[in-house]
Amino acid sequence: MAQRLVEHHGFKLFSGNKTVVKFDESGGLIAVAGTRTMTALDAGLRRFAYKMPEDSYATGPVLIKSIGLIKINEGVEETQKLAPLSALHTLYPYFMDAVNADVIVNGKDVFDGSPITSVKPTLTSNLQRLLQHTPVIKSSGSILYLERNFI
Repeated sequence: MAQRLVEHHGFKLFSGNKTVVKFDESGGLIAVAGTRTMTALDAGLRRFAYKMPEDSYATGPVLIKSIGLIKINEGVEETQKLAPLSALHTLYPYFMDAVNADVIVNGKDVFDGSPITSVKPTLTSNLQRLLQHTPVIKSSGSILYLERNFI
């Protein structure tokens, strides 16, 4: 889907699989850095990685004005704007991602995927503030349906 938006509609990607974000003082969310690697499943459901051409990417930092959760699904076509509380429950796990646990940071420290205790309430509070003014859209359907409804 991201590739179609770039190639057919002039969109720019900020990041592939992982994006570093920060909350600003006004409660906004800013994308600071990200990966250039994209991953996808082929017809045999095997995962492969690739990079889009360099001119497909935007540079940061970028203020995030809305959040779209997109799922390609040939059987169900639906789009809904999530209420702030529903968006909080949906987005929170993305922010607590531990997929890249055991990453070495600064050449000496190891992040093991377990945030310190104070992070969870701070994250919850920041997300609640963000979601009061940042729409979250959840959409599922065929590529053509998503293309029509996402743009």
